[in-house]
Amino acid sequence: MILVGANLAIVADLITQLPNKTLLPLNSVTSLIGAPVVVWPILRPAQKL
Repeated sequence: MILVGANLAIVADLITQLPNKTLLPLNSVTSLIGAPVVVWPILRPAQKL
């Protein structure tokens, strides 16, 4: 899981550096990518053990 977080940070940083007219803050891009990842386990049904 540590590598997933590191990859998320790298991808978000690359997106913010794309050539465009406005600069995107890194925290907004990270939250747009990471929020669905956090919400997904909460909304999925519980698995029986």
